[in-house]
Amino acid sequence: MSDQDKILQFLKVTGPTTPSKVAKNIGQDSIIASAHLSDLKSQGKIKISNLKLGSTPLYYLEGQEGQLYDFADGNINPKDFIVLEELKKQKILREKDLELIGKVALRKLKDFAIPLHVSVKGVKELFWKWHLLPAPEANTLIKDIFFKDEKKIPVKEQPVEKVEPITITKKESDTEKEEVAETKKEEVKPEEQPKQEEKKEDKETEKQQEKSEEKTE
Repeated sequence: MSDQDKILQFLKVTGPTTPSKVAKNIGQDSIIASAHLSDLKSQGKIKISNLKLGSTPLYYLEGQEGQLYDFADGNINPKDFIVLEELKKQKILREKDLELIGKVALRKLKDFAIPLHVSVKGVKELFWKWHLLPAPEANTLIKDIFFKDEKKIPVKEQPVEKVEPITITKKESDTEKEEVAETKKEEVKPEEQPKQEEKKEDKETEKQQEKSEEKTE
């Protein structure tokens, strides 16, 4: 069995590991072990972590990504670890909802935080996905976030227009106008008749006076 086959077998059993442990397993020094690991990485047979134990990265096989979290505590900045815990819990974090310290931390946690650029209604947004979260679940969680945003948007109430009261003026009919005219005529007649009688009496009195004067002569 070649040294590289031994390394692959060792990684299957132990999971993510360092060059020094690989060197001990194959019975070679660290320089030769590191050369073999670099060659396996270039062949795409193994992966290398951004997380470091001191100054040394971890080498692991595809499918062993979940084991990297076991090395995080104590090997990354405590503040970054708090952000990592939040991402692990929430599964999806929205960039615009984060404070500056969270935004910086996620960009350093490359083994655990996967950036997702989402475009909704022409607006692009950045989300961060927990590295083990399947894509369909990530899409569902992001849709839920946008749905909650839509529910928060207040509905503007339309102002109620004041309706002014309408005054309806009744138009007099021709019959009503005739009745009013007749009433006015009736009111005038009683006043005119006495005046005409007074004039007749005055004329009769004048005639009697003239007759009496003639007799006297």
